[in-house]
Amino acid sequence: MKISEYRHIARKNLKGCYCEAFIVTALCLFVYLSFKAAELLMAYFWSGYAGSLISGLLKAAVTALCFLLTTPLLTGGFWWFFQTACGEDNRSLLKLYSGFRLNCRAALLYAAMWIKSFFSLFPTAFCWTAAYVLLYGNTGLSESFTVFAAFQFFMLGIVLIGLYFSTAASMALAPFMFIGHPDKNPLKVLKESSVCMKGKKLEFIRLILSFVPAMLPVVTIPFVIPSAVMAAAVFAQKNSYTDISGRTVINYAVKNRAELYF
Repeated sequence: MKISEYRHIARKNLKGCYCEAFIVTALCLFVYLSFKAAELLMAYFWSGYAGSLISGLLKAAVTALCFLLTTPLLTGGFWWFFQTACGEDNRSLLKLYSGFRLNCRAALLYAAMWIKSFFSLFPTAFCWTAAYVLLYGNTGLSESFTVFAAFQFFMLGIVLIGLYFSTAASMALAPFMFIGHPDKNPLKVLKESSVCMKGKKLEFIRLILSFVPAMLPVVTIPFVIPSAVMAAAVFAQKNSYTDISGRTVINYAVKNRAELYF
């Protein structure tokens, strides 16, 4: 399918229920930004403890609490969008955020995705750190060689950042696949997502990037995100994905979120 077709279907799916989509995404965004604001306030009022054990423990506690609270919001959000993309009418917001066992498994999936993303950025971080040390550190090397080497490391870091985008794209279907089969091991879901996205990563990246121009005014971001997430859900639903054994991974909508709870 063309990018324009995914976007057209996403708009069609959101017709008549955009307000619900906005609430689902805005709630996730609000909670996340609230915790980031809390971190900034802590850094300001506890500046005297910067780098101390107390500061580290407080930051870790805030991060952990943010992760625990956003997990059910993300899982419920993915369920709502996938449900809507599959043409189901059971979209009651009251059912989105319950299910303790489901959210525990989802937390493992999101943690695995974060760890995989972190390590995919490591080569770029190494190259850019090396460039910084060469430029501003006391290396004892000639200025011309230092500038040349720093530039090479910087450019290599830009090239290697493609590894991050490739990794992120390979995991794009994992949240939707988890909603379709929440009984699966989260690590297996990640593996199946990578297999399913072979040959489709660039198409997915182009789909998501097509929403970036509309987000440039910044204030429009909360209003564009629902369309972008719906387009991703349509991307997952419209393609017939199979796992390594050849079974269809995503081929139905979960008609009632109670079916996910076990």
